[in-house]
Amino acid sequence: MTEIFERKNAIDEAAQKQEKLTARLERKVGQLVIEKEFLEKKCDQLGIDLSERESIHRTRLDRRVEEKRYFGQYGWQRSVDG
Repeated sequence: MTEIFERKNAIDEAAQKQEKLTARLERKVGQLVIEKEFLEKKCDQLGIDLSERESIHRTRLDRRVEEKRYFGQYGWQRSVDG
């Protein structure tokens, strides 16, 4: 009979841990969104064009994706990560 209550308590503890983790992650996401919006506003006030930076980042990302496809296609490993 005690096994029933022990298992229920274990499930409740696991659910509480998951809820705490979820709440902490939601707070962190909210904080990061606020920081991002603040920085975007400051960049706008200072005349910094973020679209140019994003396109540079996308170009680098596209190049890395293409390299992974190329090297992966032939089963090669890159010796230097760039």
